[in-house]
Amino acid sequence: MSDIDDLRSSIRILGDDYSNLVKLCQSDAGSDTVAVEVRHRTQTLLTEIIRFLDRVMSTYFRQNIEPGLEISAEEVIVIRKNVYFPIADKPQDLSANLGMFKAGDLKTKFPSAYGVIEKVQPYNPGMERVGDLKRYSNLGHRTLTPQTKRKDYSITLEDTVRISDGGSVVMRNCLVMGKLVKNLLVSKDKLEGEVEAGMSIKRENSVTYVVTDAGIDILDLCQRGLAVCRDVFQGLIVDSSK
Repeated sequence: MSDIDDLRSSIRILGDDYSNLVKLCQSDAGSDTVAVEVRHRTQTLLTEIIRFLDRVMSTYFRQNIEPGLEISAEEVIVIRKNVYFPIADKPQDLSANLGMFKAGDLKTKFPSAYGVIEKVQPYNPGMERVGDLKRYSNLGHRTLTPQTKRKDYSITLEDTVRISDGGSVVMRNCLVMGKLVKNLLVSKDKLEGEVEAGMSIKRENSVTYVVTDAGIDILDLCQRGLAVCRDVFQGLIVDSSK
């Protein structure tokens, strides 16, 4: 099996692992604490996402950068051990990280590849979670990423007005899509009052798994990580092989 086939299989398996984690969280939602299996599988997925990015970078290095290096075979072996996917907190650090494996000039020699890597750096708006992926993956070398559950209760009136339990809400003599709310109180896990007969009221209880003290949605973090994996694989490996 070729490198590209190996990577393609790996990203499919990562997607399956994410789906299984979602199902596990759903089955565990009724308890007050986070099941240890959820914590272990989360940590494994976070770690494998970063490892996948490292493998993509290593494959790109061997196929595109290594052939142009004027160094001995022994030096190549040493440099290969330093190849990893660079994740930098500041733009000026990216070239330095690439320089660790003789790719500091990637921006000029391989601008397309540099663009793929630079686009997903955590200093870019909307990519902040890539830094969190690295942070919590590294944490896994010492301990499991701490998780807690955030439980939310909400109601939706006539499919238009959504009220969450972030605070108490009182509605009196209000019209919602032409129907009267005479008196309604929504607070933590509580709904009471009087509305016009026939008004649609949908109740929803949701549980979100978050990183303790950081409030970062774990499933969202993993999902964003998978999206980065797909984009980097496409840009560095699939597109460069055409």
